[in-house]
Amino acid sequence: VLLVGMTLAVFIAGSYALQGPGVAWDDYSEALLEQAREENKPVMLDFYADWCAPCRQLENVTFHDQDVVELSREFVTIKVDLTRGGVELHDRLVAEYGVRGVPTVIFLTPEGQEMEDLRVVDFIPPGEFLGLMHNALQKTEKE
Repeated sequence: VLLVGMTLAVFIAGSYALQGPGVAWDDYSEALLEQAREENKPVMLDFYADWCAPCRQLENVTFHDQDVVELSREFVTIKVDLTRGGVELHDRLVAEYGVRGVPTVIFLTPEGQEMEDLRVVDFIPPGEFLGLMHNALQKTEKE
């Protein structure tokens, strides 16, 4: 039993090590929104919680996909951690953006307006997410 347990632990650790880097997220700040305006970059705003299974799946699968990671460099990427409730800033953001559950990923224009047709409210695979990212970039270029 010990041997099986150790083998399984090594396998799981190896899987995460081979997964590669994920999307480089920053914690929410108004300065990041200003940076997006100044650099004319769209924003990916990810509301998540550690206890949320679809959030973990989105993080481990979609946000570690090599193509998603590469394209994410064209965005200002912000996470809002809703794991613990009662954080005033997070409560304000949930209300402001009308977040009803996690995961919720919102794409914003560089000016901070939501691209409502691109909102994600559950796990979606990397290919589908890439399509949304491309759409967000195209909308940004048109402005």
